[in-house]
Amino acid sequence: MRWRSTLKVLATQQRSVCDPEFRSLASTGAITYGDGRRFEIATHDDGSTWVNEIDQKAFPEERPSLLAEGPQKDAGAALADDGSTIDVMVVYSAKTRERAGGVEAMNRLIELAIGETNQRYSNSGIIQRLRLVYAAEVNYPATGNDIDTDLQRLSKPDDGFIDQIH
Repeated sequence: MRWRSTLKVLATQQRSVCDPEFRSLASTGAITYGDGRRFEIATHDDGSTWVNEIDQKAFPEERPSLLAEGPQKDAGAALADDGSTIDVMVVYSAKTRERAGGVEAMNRLIELAIGETNQRYSNSGIIQRLRLVYAAEVNYPATGNDIDTDLQRLSKPDDGFIDQIH
């Protein structure tokens, strides 16, 4: 289930995600303040709940696009695609799943990311929408901070790295 709301907290009625009625829910959500601060709230598969502040300034700069090598769509197929839906595949490592709190928690984080992106598109009058078509754990130890290497390995079939996704 996905929901969107504006949160208003009165000083005399503050609630905590540690309240019993909140703990009983298996949920994932995010709160973003106008000043850019962002907090993720999630329930792990074991029922524990956590709140994590995300430092968005710590993310690396956006990189140029890497075009996948290989056969391209024919011109007729490209003309038939109006671009309003972007199919998204998410693959993640065992370490990422563990940090998320389990498979179900990982799936909720993925759904949250897709939902938030589509909501932002809608708020901005953008017609495009993301559609999750595949999400799975892969046997791949990410290189860490070398995103270029990870993206190259992801985009090249038969290179010996995460070939099961091609």
